[in-house]
Amino acid sequence: MYSQVDYVLEPVNIALGKPAYQSTTHNLLTAEKGVDGSFTTPAHSVATDEPKWWKVDLQEITPVARIIVWNTQSGKYNLQPIRVHVFFFKYFKSNPESW
Repeated sequence: MYSQVDYVLEPVNIALGKPAYQSTTHNLLTAEKGVDGSFTTPAHSVATDEPKWWKVDLQEITPVARIIVWNTQSGKYNLQPIRVHVFFFKYFKSNPESW
């Protein structure tokens, strides 16, 4: 007799510690803060910078099932409007600061 076993994969932060980029930096809140695993040190761009953007290089072709974006816990800043783009690795690698 066989029993059915359901395997549930724990979510993994594949961006953790990977190279990150952003349009500008406000008060030393660099792009790397967005991939350091901390919820208390957000990445932050200059308020007058338009359009604002933040990117992470996963460094390899990786299956992505879900993208979660966390807002700062202070509640002072919000992420609206927000758009999420997924780029082909080769393109992003050769153009990290362009769309």
